[in-house]
Amino acid sequence: MRKLFVLLLLVIMAGFLFSATIDVSKPYKLTNNTEYERGNDIAFCNGYYWLVFGKSTTCSTEYDQAWGNDGNPDHQDYHIYYKKATSISGLASASEVQLMYDSAPAMTNPSLGEAWIEYYDNKIFIAGTETNVAAGKNVKMFWSDDDGTTWNKLDDILGGNTYAQHVDMEIYNDELYFVWGAYTCHLSDPSNQSAWNTAVANKSTISSSSGTARLFADKTDPNPANHVLYLACLNNAWNGGLVFTYTLSTDSWDSGYTIEYAAYDPVLTKYDDSFIFLQAPWLAPQQGYLYCYTETVSEFTANNFRVFDPSAYNADTIVGDNDNEWACFWGQAMVDLYGASPSENTVVVYCSERNDTNPLQPRNADIYCMEMNWGLGNNHFTFIGTAIYGAYIDQNNAASICFDPAADNDIINVISGTYVEDVIIAADLFIYGNQVSIIDGDIDVNDTGTAREIDPSNVVINDFWITGTLSNNGTGTVDARYNYWGSADGPGASIVGAVDYIPWYTDAEMTTLAYPSPTAALAYDGSDATITWSALNDVGVTYKVYYTSDPGGSWTDDGFQTSPYVDATTDAHKFYKLVAVTDGTEWNEGAAELGYFTHVLNKMDAGHGYNFISLCLDYNVSSVSELGTAIGISSGETITLWGAADQAWTTCTYAGSSWDQDPEIDTGMAVLVEVMSDKTVYLTGSLPEDWATFDLITTATTDMNMVFLPLNMASLTDLEDVGSDIGVANCNSISLWDAANQGWTTASYLETWTYWLNGELTIEVGDVMMIGALQNFTWPD
Repeated sequence: MRKLFVLLLLVIMAGFLFSATIDVSKPYKLTNNTEYERGNDIAFCNGYYWLVFGKSTTCSTEYDQAWGNDGNPDHQDYHIYYKKATSISGLASASEVQLMYDSAPAMTNPSLGEAWIEYYDNKIFIAGTETNVAAGKNVKMFWSDDDGTTWNKLDDILGGNTYAQHVDMEIYNDELYFVWGAYTCHLSDPSNQSAWNTAVANKSTISSSSGTARLFADKTDPNPANHVLYLACLNNAWNGGLVFTYTLSTDSWDSGYTIEYAAYDPVLTKYDDSFIFLQAPWLAPQQGYLYCYTETVSEFTANNFRVFDPSAYNADTIVGDNDNEWACFWGQAMVDLYGASPSENTVVVYCSERNDTNPLQPRNADIYCMEMNWGLGNNHFTFIGTAIYGAYIDQNNAASICFDPAADNDIINVISGTYVEDVIIAADLFIYGNQVSIIDGDIDVNDTGTAREIDPSNVVINDFWITGTLSNNGTGTVDARYNYWGSADGPGASIVGAVDYIPWYTDAEMTTLAYPSPTAALAYDGSDATITWSALNDVGVTYKVYYTSDPGGSWTDDGFQTSPYVDATTDAHKFYKLVAVTDGTEWNEGAAELGYFTHVLNKMDAGHGYNFISLCLDYNVSSVSELGTAIGISSGETITLWGAADQAWTTCTYAGSSWDQDPEIDTGMAVLVEVMSDKTVYLTGSLPEDWATFDLITTATTDMNMVFLPLNMASLTDLEDVGSDIGVANCNSISLWDAANQGWTTASYLETWTYWLNGELTIEVGDVMMIGALQNFTWPD
């Protein structure tokens, strides 16, 4: 029969859809073929995970075109295949192998493509029901004791060509238990036909079972004597489910617990001391899929059921139109505790016609795996939009809503995976990814054209990689912070409307956050400092300006400003910080920090004069020629550099159109400029990333080193302060250039009197000094 992954009627769901948290995660494919595949089972066998399934021999088109366009995969044209790998995820890339016996397919036309696998007595057992034999339908068992290299066959394990669909196998009390129809048996030698004959002759009857039974052995207790065997099935009336418990002492099943809904393809397992029960409840003429997570099997009641939607996709907004509701289930579950890299999560393996690249167009079924790594007490979906919108079983029947849309203030947790869908948000929702969740599509916060007509005003969507555009057509500001937009530069034009996306991640691994960094320019003309900038592409971003004469100290808040900002000042140097502000947060990490220096260059009476300039700001110059252009050097004027290593000057002369040499220079250097006319230079630039430090050395000759007072040391106001900071063990002379006299004035340390002669000479940040080193050292350290 066809298994549909649509869910229950609104009236049924109303009792348990009040959860404020909804989880979304993606299954992954274990097979990837054009043929229809289903009837799967999974087991851990001798170091390998084994996946067994039926694969159609004829269906190679979409499901609605197969088998004479009847859209029904319940045909008998399957063969049995298996895969094996050291991890469950490894099954996706493992080679599939057809189950063969005597160089022929082991089973032709197994019923509904179903197969079952179990590992017992160091042997791998695979069972299936063949339907094309002359005598009727035949349950066969194949087993291997060499990891599938060779297979042995028992042609009819139940005797009399007994027909059995939906069988199952389980290991309990050191025996193999087998269920078929309304019967169970158990045996310790399942590779022996005589053992089957005896076990079947002494079979147990399951009262009220319709024959869609599944077995589960609870072995969580360390004491094997306390292990319990369960059987879940649909009852004979097809209007509910049953869970039975096996009693070892009487070799029989109890009267069972009632499950609220009919349970095709039941799956029962246990994790973290609670039971996980999954089922595809029958709602004629269609089916849905739900699960329970409870402490006891007696609690599988309506109030405890949750949505588990492994396939359905809703393309419409809020009202449903669930176009991809068809999905075969045939689910099996296990706790992943084995193999090379166990997740320790419960995994569900099932078949589905879902199509991730085009959800509106179902395809032939593949086998999927879903890790139940969400909050197991929450409703769960595999598409974000479906979790938000709700859906109908029948879009033409308003009474057939199978689950409600998310309500205002619900939390939607989206676990890792790529979600190929456009997401429309028409409610105040908190949607969180986990930094490896990708929304491959557009996001629209929309208050029109939806069934609700709710005006979203408080939407949060964080920790995603978003490939498309986020448009806010509602009121309020969307919180879209902490996302990656496919570029280190942020979303750019991908943002429409009121959206706060600061900070954003600059890398796909989402390890590095970026903050708003306004691009600003500073001009200073000797009286006015003018800062201009372009507003960032953000709604609600404002700008503050701070200023100081000591960038290593405190800054003065000049309040919120708009471009251009003008500061009337005549200081010789001053520094500014432009800070973007969003929602009261000042993003100092991305602030533009700028400053200016005034340099008065005198030619003196001799017709030329030497003056020092420090590159204490980043003036965006990297060579002598670029600096010459910045300060307006004329023909015949020079720039001279001091080399501490050889204790010599290097003079570069400008000839009117070129320089005789053009060495590199960098921020943190000091240069000597020779001018032949008086000029005042206003150099503007950015504060350096790091405060200046200098490596001072001694040489075989003199020990002079040229430095300047770093910007963060404005507290040092005279040469004695500088000498004390450097330390007399490192230097005993500090010289300042006296431009008026074109010579050096030196402060010397007199050791006998522990006194700096001329130590009262004043100094400001950026002033150039020549220091006599007594040893190699770094300053400031």
